[in-house]
Amino acid sequence: MKLLFTRFCCLLGGLLGVSQLAQAQVTYTPVAVTGYTDDVIADGPGTVASRTTNTVDRGNATVKWCFANTTYVTPAGVSPAPALPANGLINSITTPGLSFQLAPATSNNSMRLNGAETRRLKLVTPRSATEVMVLATEGNGNTTGKTFTVKFTDSTSQVFTNAVVPDWFSTTPPAIIVGSRVGYVDNVIDYPTGNPRIYQVQLQLLQANYNKPIASIIASKTTTDPVLNVMGITLGATCQGVPTAGVAVAVPNVVCPGQQVALTPSGSTATGGISFQWQASTDGGVTFTNVAGAINATYIATPSVTTIYRVVLTCSGQAGTSTPVTVTVQPTTATLAYATPPATAAFCRSGTQAVIAATPAGGTFSAGAGLSLNATTGTLNLGASTAGTYTVTYTPATGACAGPATTTVTILPSLTPTLAYAGASFCAGAGTAVPTTSTPAGGTFSGSTGLVINAATGVVNLAQTPAGTYTISYTSAGACSATTTTPLTVLPAAAAALTYGGPSFCKAGAAPAAVATPAGGTFSSTPGLSLSPTTGAIDLAASSVGTYTVTYTPATGTCAGPTTTTVTVVAPVTPTLTYAATNFCAGVGTAAPTTLTPAGGTFSGSPGLVINANTGAVNLAQTPAGTYTVRYTSAGACSATATAPLAVLPAAAISLTYGGTDFCKAGAAPAAVATPAGGTFSSTPGLSISATTGAIDLATSANGTYTVTYTSTGQCGGQATARLSVKGNAAPVYPNVLTPNGDRLNDVLALQIADVQNYSLQVFSRWGRRVYEGHNATEGWNPTDSSPGTYYYLVEYTDCAGRSQSVRNWVEVVK
Repeated sequence: MKLLFTRFCCLLGGLLGVSQLAQAQVTYTPVAVTGYTDDVIADGPGTVASRTTNTVDRGNATVKWCFANTTYVTPAGVSPAPALPANGLINSITTPGLSFQLAPATSNNSMRLNGAETRRLKLVTPRSATEVMVLATEGNGNTTGKTFTVKFTDSTSQVFTNAVVPDWFSTTPPAIIVGSRVGYVDNVIDYPTGNPRIYQVQLQLLQANYNKPIASIIASKTTTDPVLNVMGITLGATCQGVPTAGVAVAVPNVVCPGQQVALTPSGSTATGGISFQWQASTDGGVTFTNVAGAINATYIATPSVTTIYRVVLTCSGQAGTSTPVTVTVQPTTATLAYATPPATAAFCRSGTQAVIAATPAGGTFSAGAGLSLNATTGTLNLGASTAGTYTVTYTPATGACAGPATTTVTILPSLTPTLAYAGASFCAGAGTAVPTTSTPAGGTFSGSTGLVINAATGVVNLAQTPAGTYTISYTSAGACSATTTTPLTVLPAAAAALTYGGPSFCKAGAAPAAVATPAGGTFSSTPGLSLSPTTGAIDLAASSVGTYTVTYTPATGTCAGPTTTTVTVVAPVTPTLTYAATNFCAGVGTAAPTTLTPAGGTFSGSPGLVINANTGAVNLAQTPAGTYTVRYTSAGACSATATAPLAVLPAAAISLTYGGTDFCKAGAAPAAVATPAGGTFSSTPGLSISATTGAIDLATSANGTYTVTYTSTGQCGGQATARLSVKGNAAPVYPNVLTPNGDRLNDVLALQIADVQNYSLQVFSRWGRRVYEGHNATEGWNPTDSSPGTYYYLVEYTDCAGRSQSVRNWVEVVK
C-alpha cells in the first residue's frame, strides 16, 4: 500500500458514486449478508497475525497492514485510538442517516478480492430498495474501475461498470476515517493523518427494479492490483409521505382447500423504497398477524380455511394499510341431516319434516319414488309419502368443492304391535317365560301387580313371580307407538319322584316295579332297556345287560319337571375257581388261585383251612395236612358260588450217609444210604459220583473235601447233604543232588509223603556206614555236617491203603 495513492479523489454521480440523492427522503437499512472471505480487523489482545486471517493491502513480507477496533491490545499492551468501533456500527460522515454494520471482528468481515476475480455477498433476507450502498476500500493504490452486479430474486440483475473504490489513503470523502492501522508483521500502530479511509459506493437502481427483492451483490475486477475489500451492505429506500396502500385483491377469492390465491395491492403507491408485509386473519378480521416471508407486492397464498388478507406498505417509517379482501375456502364434504345425532331420521306418516342441516347452501335435493320431497328446500311431506326407507341426496351447486351427500330417511307405517308367549300358563319356580312374538322390536313391557318382568325383553321371572293370573302389556317404541296385551297364568310348582327299589337287578330275576309321582306321566330310557312307557315296568329278560337312565316325565299341567334314576341289568354269573394243583405240601409258602372269574368275590373253606377271604391265598404253613374244599362266591346282584378241592400233604423226611467221612483214593468205593429212595445225587466239583446211585469213584476223584447233596423227587420232596474227604499218597520227588549252603534250595533230603504210617528214612555213605535215620515223614536229612560225595538212602512206609512201600536211590552232596 502506498500513501501517495490519492489521485482517485472523486466518485461517479448519477447511478454510481458516494453522493446522496438530494431530492426525496431516503431511509437506509444495514442488511445482514453472507460471503465474507477474510478477517482484516484485529480485536482483543495478541499479535495482529493471531487476531486476523489477512491484510487490507497486499504489502510485502515485512510491511502490510490491517484495521483494528478499539478492543485490540498489542503485545506491548497498547490499544489504537482512534480505531474502528467495537460494535462495528459505522455512521457515514458524508451522508447523514447512512450507516453500515460491520461483521464481527472475531470472524470473517471482508469480501477480499486479491486478484482478477469475482465474489458474491448474499442477503440473509432478500428485500427491495431504490439504491444499494456498498462499504468498501482498496489497498495497493490502483483505482481501476470495478464492476458491481445487483442480483434480484426473480433472477434478473442490474450491472454497474467502472465503479470507483478509492485507495484507503486518499482525500476522497469517505464513510469513515479510521485514523489508525496496525502492522501485520510487527504489530506497530500507525496513525496516518486523515487516513486510512473506508468509502461508500452508491448503486442507484432503475425504477423498474424498485419493488424487486434483492438476492445478492456481486463484485468483480480484472486486474491484480488493487486489493478490493467489501465490508458492508446498506439498502436505501426512497419515498415520500405516507404510502397509499389501496385495496387488496385476491384472484380467485373463492377456492377449494389447497388451491393457490394470488394477492396483490390495487391502487397502491408504486415508488421505490416501499416495503410490503402481508397480514392474515382467520377470526373474521378481529386480529391480524404477519405472514412469515410475505414481504413482496405479490403474495401467493394457499389457505385451508376462509381467511381475510391485507397488506401494510411502509415508506420512511410511515405505514399505510390496504382495504382487506376475504378469500372463502369452500368445504370439501357436503352435509345433509334430518335428525340430530344420535337420533335417527325416522318419522310417522303425518305432517312435514324440514332439513336440519344442508351445506354448502344453494344445492338441490332428490330421492327415490314414494318419498314426497321439495327439491329446493328438502322439506319432507310425511303424510303424502309411502312407508319405507329412502335415500335422500343433496347435490351442492355447480362450482362447489364438495360432492353430493346422502342420508337415510325412514317413513314409519302405522303400527299394530303383537305379543305372544309359548303358552298361557307357566309353572312357578325356576326358569323364565320368554315372548315368542313381540313386534315391532324395541318396545317396552309391563305387567299387572306382582308380575316380575324385564321391561326391555319381556322375560317373566317365574322364580320370583307368585302363582296367579296376570296381564302383560307391550308398548312399541318410536313416534308411532301403540300397545297390545296378553294374559299369563303362573301355576304353583310341584316335584316329581321315581324309584325302582334298588339300583341293580339280575337279568334272570323278577321284574322291578316303578314308583313314580305325580302319577300319570310317561317313562323312557336309554336304548337297550325293555321298558313300559306307561307303567315303567322293566322286562329284565328282554333287556340287554348294562346300565340305563330311566326318565319319568309328569303329565302336562302338573308343573313337575322330569326326574331320572339309574337302573343296571346284570347278566347271570357262573364263577370259576382253580388252583395250580390239587395237592400242596405243608410247611412254608401259599397256594394262590390261578383262575378266578368274575373278580371281586369272596373266599371261604372247610374247617381247618387258613385262607384269605379277599384273595383266596391258602396259608400252607398254618394249615394242617388234610383234604379241604375252597368256595368262591361272586359279588353283585346275580351272585353264585364255585368250589375247588385242595389237599395239604405232610412234608417228607430225607437223609443221606456214606458210613464215614474220610476215604483213601486207593480204597474201596463207599456206598450211599439215602431215604426215601428214588432221588438224585450231586456234589461240589472234583468228586466222581453217580447221579442215580450216589456211588463214588475214589480212584478218579481228586483229593479234597466235598459236599454231596441228595434231592428227593417226591410230591413233598427235599434235600439232604453229607460231607466227606478223599485222601491219597502222592508220588514222592527224589532229588539226586543236595547243596547244603543255606539258601534253602536243595539243602535237605525231605520226601514229605502225606497220609502214611510206619515211615522210616535211612542214609548211608558209599562205604555202607549209616549217617542218618529218621521216622517223621515231614522231616529230612540235612548233610551240612557230611562230606561231599555220593550217598545211598532207603525210605519205607505203609500207605493210606495199608500197603507197604519202599524207595531206594542215590544222591550226591555237593559243597
